[in-house]
Amino acid sequence: MTISDKNTLLIQKRVYDLLSLLGEESFDYGHIRSVEKNCVLLAKDRNLDINMARVIGLLHDVARYEGGFLGGNHSLVGSKRAKEWLESYDIDEEVIITVTKAIKAHSKKKNCR
Repeated sequence: MTISDKNTLLIQKRVYDLLSLLGEESFDYGHIRSVEKNCVLLAKDRNLDINMARVIGLLHDVARYEGGFLGGNHSLVGSKRAKEWLESYDIDEEVIITVTKAIKAHSKKKNCR
């Protein structure tokens, strides 16, 4: 159960393209890249799936940088948007559930149910 290297790179490029539209000075540009890097470091340190960790980091705020959604439920909205993204790459449902659960939980613990 993983995300292929090819799909991980395609998702990364898509996110980076969106972030470049916001500009390097935007909060989201630096934030997303920093979270991605830290997710990868944690995954390596804990022997977890690096591609999945990278994608979680890249998509955890997709509702913010793609749709400008800044509300308190951005993690819930983002998890739904991330699901749509992942389905478009034909990623296994089990992986989609894991990724979207992590995104739901990143902002408010009550969202992970």
